[in-house]
Amino acid sequence: MRNFRSDLIKIFTSGGFYAAVLFMLLLLFSSNVYTDNFTNNRYNVIGALAEIDVSKMFQERELCDKSIMENVFSNWSIAFLPIISSFCFVPTICAEREAGAVRYGIFRSSRLKFSVSRYFSGVLCGGLAVALGYALFCGFVYLNFPALEDYEAVYGGDGGFSFSLTLLGLFMTSAFWSMPAMVLTSFMRNKYLIMCIPLFIKYGISQFVLEESHKAIRDIENINVGLLNFLSIISPDAMIYIGRSPDYIWILVNFGAFSAAFFAIYIIAEGKRGDCGA
Repeated sequence: MRNFRSDLIKIFTSGGFYAAVLFMLLLLFSSNVYTDNFTNNRYNVIGALAEIDVSKMFQERELCDKSIMENVFSNWSIAFLPIISSFCFVPTICAEREAGAVRYGIFRSSRLKFSVSRYFSGVLCGGLAVALGYALFCGFVYLNFPALEDYEAVYGGDGGFSFSLTLLGLFMTSAFWSMPAMVLTSFMRNKYLIMCIPLFIKYGISQFVLEESHKAIRDIENINVGLLNFLSIISPDAMIYIGRSPDYIWILVNFGAFSAAFFAIYIIAEGKRGDCGA
């Protein structure tokens, strides 16, 4: 716990954590949240506030606060999660590796304790940075857009959106995609490669899921439901929507198995390093 607190202090006092929060905010603010069906114009939250009349906002349910919070996850806003989450700790770890400062932390405790505390502090902060960015975005939306309750008399229902479950799912997804970067810090020191390789992996899996989904629904009369369910489980963004997925148990099993594998690889790799992990 002493090592864990020390690692948390390093991350929270570095600019990387707050840069990651800012990066996430910028992606969310630049994401399309509403499309005008008549003009086909697309709007982010700033554009919607600047160009759409308040009277029209109350006519379009897509412009209520919960709808925007739910639909803000475009391809761009979540595609960069591996880079955003790992930016909290990768520069710091790589700098310590280059300076040979890791050995001093290991001498004060042990190789295993040092590695475990560093792993979980990095993963935790990776998830927190993204979740904090999303929470700040939702606060802005809540204060500036009509509430869903104002639409219920006309449209009815709440749409099934849960802020707490979405925030938890986003935290878990970001924490998961920070794990490959943490593992890579045991094998290389180039911080740019460490942050970008998980991004390429996530993109490759996303493209595979997209292509196979198209194949599954190609024949409208014979949709491959089993394949679609499987693809929804292995989707790299599946945990963001875990609160609404009927296969949430299998999603947790899938991501939990990979998380355990990442942790095992990291601990083994750190134990094999020479010069006390420097």
